[in-house]
Amino acid sequence: MKIGKLLAIGALIFNSIVFKNSNEMNAQTLFKTDNNGFNYEDIPRPVHVNYADLIKKFKTQQGQDLSYVPNNDENLFELSYIFDMGRHHNKKLKYALKYMNFLGTDKLTNQEVKNEFHNLGIKYKSRVRSNKIILTISGLKKNLEKGVLLLEDLLNNVVSNESSYKKYLESVYNSRKNRAKRRIEVSLIAFEPLSVFGENSPSRDIIQYPELKKMNPEEFVNIIKDLKNFKNHFFYNGSDPKSILSILNKHHKVPKEFKDYNKPKIYKPVKIGGNVYAVNNPSNEVEVTFIAGTTEYSAENLVLSKLMNYYYGHGLIVDKLRLEENIVTMTHGGIFMLESQEGIRDFRMENFFITDLNGLSKSLSLMKGFLKDLEEDEELFERSKKRLLEEYSQERVTNSKIFWRNDVIKDGKFTSRHYYPQELYDIMRKTTLKDLKDFYNKAIKDHKFDVMVYGDLSKINLDQFKEFGEIKEIDLNYLFNFSDEIKIEQ
Repeated sequence: MKIGKLLAIGALIFNSIVFKNSNEMNAQTLFKTDNNGFNYEDIPRPVHVNYADLIKKFKTQQGQDLSYVPNNDENLFELSYIFDMGRHHNKKLKYALKYMNFLGTDKLTNQEVKNEFHNLGIKYKSRVRSNKIILTISGLKKNLEKGVLLLEDLLNNVVSNESSYKKYLESVYNSRKNRAKRRIEVSLIAFEPLSVFGENSPSRDIIQYPELKKMNPEEFVNIIKDLKNFKNHFFYNGSDPKSILSILNKHHKVPKEFKDYNKPKIYKPVKIGGNVYAVNNPSNEVEVTFIAGTTEYSAENLVLSKLMNYYYGHGLIVDKLRLEENIVTMTHGGIFMLESQEGIRDFRMENFFITDLNGLSKSLSLMKGFLKDLEEDEELFERSKKRLLEEYSQERVTNSKIFWRNDVIKDGKFTSRHYYPQELYDIMRKTTLKDLKDFYNKAIKDHKFDVMVYGDLSKINLDQFKEFGEIKEIDLNYLFNFSDEIKIEQ
């Protein structure tokens, strides 16, 4: 699953499991037994970590915030320039930052820039999220100042040329063509937003390839150079915060007055359910994906969704069904999705299976059964509960993760998909099999689904999916909203 996708991932429900026709697989192989029963007292409650107390705050002479977390290795550092705007503020930002990877400066070629970073023992990367731009350099602490100078030079003096833009366009073409070949891109990055937002989804809001070819690359260069006119803040994970303050005060120049950020574009969800999208893929395997709007996002539901992961995905129930139906090969999984737009905090469930063409009917029957009822097994529940408690107990947040985890906290509470481990641990300790069953009834059972069938349509009887809604045959270019100029080979 892709870390940089437009919608944040809340929690896995079930891990992907490959079932093979072997009676040797059972719950014992997935949950190793012990002689201690289900005594949870030997699983310690995780120690509360107040992330804010571990982050030191400074200000540069220019008035920009610097957050600092010490690095356990004093020889290494990580420095991020963070802008509070992203794709939803200006969709051209991600194209400009990608293009920057092909550019040099007025004094250095693109290859010379790459060589300089390499020789300094420093890595550079850019990330453009829905609401943030993060430019990061990391590597050898002794070369920190030279790394900052190189990044500042690139941001302020970047230049384009015909050759670099041609290479960039080629990379965009190949990236789009290759994305459509990857199954996870088809189901998660393309189908899921289409189901949730319809045709006006964040992932479909792209610059079409023919339009990119007509654009003047100087427009992207100007976007890069204009970044310094927006107020950013810094995160530093290293040693000696005074040194980075001195470096930034010396080399990071700012305007007399900063520009205001644009307001982000809001993408409105549509009602999920009643659509079956059939996408041709000439393969002996077929993937069927189900998406439903389910329930509200909360710490309790986060715990229950992860518990379902262990109970259903790793446990005895799926294995029993596999043995009864004698499916030769089946991969099954599911996730809960959390919408990342501000003000939208609802879960959605995505459930899928992959099987060969011969096993499609039986696999579909198993899936329908799961979507209608959940088998109860007290022993499996207790083992699943213990495993999740151990996971929460062992969670550790160190180094730069402290800052990024704290970045989603306001007024002492998490505002996104994270919660304090001890909070989740306490909920898990009190959770019963009845709670899990109630969660299933609320979040999974009898919901209306959008369905995608991805396989060789010439060999699939689509009538068996009619109960889920209207069947629409679409191609990959439509699914990804790619222009016909992107020739997708299958």
